[in-house]
Amino acid sequence: MWTECNEALKVNGAFDHCLSEDDKLILIELQRFLQPFQELTELVSSEQPHLGLIPLIIREIIGTTSQESGDNDIIRQIKEAVAHRESHRIKVTEAVATLLDPSTKDLVCSVPFDEQKKTVG
Repeated sequence: MWTECNEALKVNGAFDHCLSEDDKLILIELQRFLQPFQELTELVSSEQPHLGLIPLIIREIIGTTSQESGDNDIIRQIKEAVAHRESHRIKVTEAVATLLDPSTKDLVCSVPFDEQKKTVG
């Protein structure tokens, strides 16, 4: 509904709020980038989230925030900011690591998050 929104804004005299083609592309990329986070939010908001999800969540975030050659500069900056803050948001302490399933424990415990990002990306 890009056209309809722009037309409604023009009718109201808000020409400076109309979306350009570049704006549309950025919004499409942003929606694509945020989709995995919506899915992860729904996953951990389920009735019985458990610690076994931690390695999967970390791996998904690493993959989602990895830079791609076609990324817009704005999306690249967002990915960098999210990747940089992730190690502060999801901390896998030794105590938590002992509770993880042994088959998934090595996904997050053998290498610090920042180093994992480098090897996956």
